[in-house]
Amino acid sequence: MQNYPPNILVDAGPLIALYRQRDNHHRRAIEFAGTCRSDLFTTWPVLTEAAHFLNERGRIALLQGLERGAYTAVELGIADVPRMGQILTKYPGADLADASLIVAAERLSVTDIATLDRADFGIYRTRSARAFVNHF
Repeated sequence: MQNYPPNILVDAGPLIALYRQRDNHHRRAIEFAGTCRSDLFTTWPVLTEAAHFLNERGRIALLQGLERGAYTAVELGIADVPRMGQILTKYPGADLADASLIVAAERLSVTDIATLDRADFGIYRTRSARAFVNHF
């Protein structure tokens, strides 16, 4: 069994895989959810992105996971907009969900992440130049 850090950020890919049974990564997502005891954090842009790719049942399950505390949504506000803009400028391939996770990483001092987006999160760095470590 893998030893996970205390806190992990979660990107849309693992959430989609968890709630979409026909996803190629569904089995891995189920295994991760069953073995990871870390506190999981995500953002509303990530949840919105995940919901876009899920059917109605999956979207409801996604929200139920949030409601029961399987993961916590890090609140972002207007004060975070300039930093997100900086991130989107620095990394032209980044989307709003990615930028929101980088802001959350900086706020929580967490660079451990569960993502299918290995290429981008292999490049992204926090303001203090910390690299992300993928646990998915």
